[in-house]
Amino acid sequence: MSQFQTLIFTLGNQKYGVNIQQIQSIERTLPLSKVPGTLAFIKGVANLRGAVVPILDLRERFAISPETTEQEERILVADLNGIVLGFLVDSVLDVQSLSTESIEAPPVVVGGIQAEFLYGLARTDDTVLVLLNLLRIVNEAEERQLQHLRLAEEE
Repeated sequence: MSQFQTLIFTLGNQKYGVNIQQIQSIERTLPLSKVPGTLAFIKGVANLRGAVVPILDLRERFAISPETTEQEERILVADLNGIVLGFLVDSVLDVQSLSTESIEAPPVVVGGIQAEFLYGLARTDDTVLVLLNLLRIVNEAEERQLQHLRLAEEE
């Protein structure tokens, strides 16, 4: 029985998880520079230890109302296909090992989140955990915009 290490976080009043191997670091909120002409869920760019990192709000991406104070918000930093991105979440809860047998394929739509963004669903002791696939959060056109945004900010 193999294990799946999952970082558990909240968006609104729902728990979500991502593969811990996709996460480089967890940061407190950072000052953002707004960039005009970008998609609504791209909150801006932040300077993270000398690197320009686009910050995406997962709540806005999935049309979820925030359920937290800014002091609890965190940024999950991930390198996806060579692009370092930050994902704004309401709070980070825990890292949990899930058995791969407990992970089911996602239905077409779960709570308004399209299945293309999902890795699967995992039943835990007290709830069903929605597992996101960060590699699919942005499509190719959005990825090109983020790459262009990062390069423009570095100039």
